[in-house]
Amino acid sequence: MSVVNDVTRFVDGCVQGVEYFYNCRFDRDALDFSRVTVHLRFFAQRVFQGKQERENDTHDEVFRALIARNCSEHYKCACCIAEYVRNTWHKELSDQELVFLTIHLKRIRMGK
Repeated sequence: MSVVNDVTRFVDGCVQGVEYFYNCRFDRDALDFSRVTVHLRFFAQRVFQGKQERENDTHDEVFRALIARNCSEHYKCACCIAEYVRNTWHKELSDQELVFLTIHLKRIRMGK
């Protein structure tokens, strides 16, 4: 299967997971939804190319913990997406990817 098809399936699966988690359907024309899908497309490309950021210094860990604590619902959703990626695509998300995804999820949920 081509990388383009994999990226599309990856993004669609993530969006379905997010909508299931929040028990809602997002407006496909909304700017925040577009931002999330663009992030997911670039994220998928990084995952499939093995180019995820793996740097985890003390500051990154402190920031991740801050985001996880202050955006706990959205961080849990990001962790569910990470589990989907692990189970379906056999890839791991870096902590940085979890943080970025959490921020995008918060934005899309607030725009709902």
